Amino acid sequence: MYVKIPFEIVNGNVELETDLKKSVDRFIDLIVATPLRQFKADSDFGFVFKNFRFQNFDEKKRSVAYLNDDDPMSDYKITGTSKNPRNFAHLLKQNIEAYEPRMIVSEVAMHYNAKKHHVKLNILGQLMDGKPQEYSHEISFYVW
Repeated sequence: MYVKIPFEIVNGNVELETDLKKSVDRFIDLIVATPLRQFKADSDFGFVFKNFRFQNFDEKKRSVAYLNDDDPMSDYKITGTSKNPRNFAHLLKQNIEAYEPRMIVSEVAMHYNAKKHHVKLNILGQLMDGKPQEYSHEISFYVW
């Protein structure tokens, strides 16, 4: 049994989730939806990509543009996989690995559609509940 996300209390009792995949999906959704450094109890929790606005994107390079080239996020790629350490997908993979012990992440892929201002994330891995089982989850959102 797992605590439901979003957290629910019904008749004074905490609602529980019985489906491991659904529970992991919701927790990863929570990581992605939380801007990095916005959770006061743990400033490392969240996804740094949620801190950006569309006007910071360099469409030609498919990266985040800054006025200051010394910024560590400068030229991080929007489209790509977690195999590239200079990609936002890599940062998300690291955060999922740090906060979701019920799974092993094999890859995170991120695709940005410039015309629609749309981001699609694909998370692949294995759930670790007794016998490992394949896991995949897709998240999509629009940037502004």
